[in-house]
Amino acid sequence: MIYTALFSALTCISGFILKIPVPFLPFPITMQVFFVILAGLMLPPFYAFASQALYILIGLAGLPVFASGGGIGYVFNPSFGILIGFMFAALVIALIVKYVKMENKVLLYTIAGAVGILVMYVVAMPYMFAILTFYLTKEITLKFILINYCLIFVPFDLLKAFVAALLANQVLKRIKL
Repeated sequence: MIYTALFSALTCISGFILKIPVPFLPFPITMQVFFVILAGLMLPPFYAFASQALYILIGLAGLPVFASGGGIGYVFNPSFGILIGFMFAALVIALIVKYVKMENKVLLYTIAGAVGILVMYVVAMPYMFAILTFYLTKEITLKFILINYCLIFVPFDLLKAFVAALLANQVLKRIKL
């Protein structure tokens, strides 16, 4: 449980460690994805999921831990879908690490991180589409969201997955979580 709380806290503060605003996007580039991936790589599946669920609950309770604030109204923010995706990404990453056997752990962790990123976007993009279309009444297509709100982040997220894989590999060699 301590590691769950630790990864939740790391996700909370990582939104402020590196926060690069992108003028044409509704949310900035942060280090949150890095810690979501790391939680999935280093924690058992339930605890990886729980660490991100706790992060979301803290933000929805009103603490400004999300990249653009906090509070229950944040569910109407187009980027809230990515936060929901964090839980499922961490879970899927942890399941891959637990059940897929590979000799090259860095490769396994990188692949698991990449799959987690895909899961994040599979959850986030329809949510963003629904909020932009039905709540904010913008005329927008899923293709537009995919190209302009997803693909631009993929190279950064894949780099985060690789660095998280390297870090997790080194840490897990030295300690047992």
